[in-house]
Amino acid sequence: MVSGVMAWFGRISWWWMVGVVLGTVLVFGSPQIVSWIRGMFGV
Repeated sequence: MVSGVMAWFGRISWWWMVGVVLGTVLVFGSPQIVSWIRGMFGV
């Protein structure tokens, strides 16, 4: 939330905000992403 407010008021670039969102998705969604990739390759 802090990153969004900082981007809204121009304190950080919107690209930093995109990076924060993608990083959060990767950190918290990693088990689902790994199981999805393993399912694609039949492992």
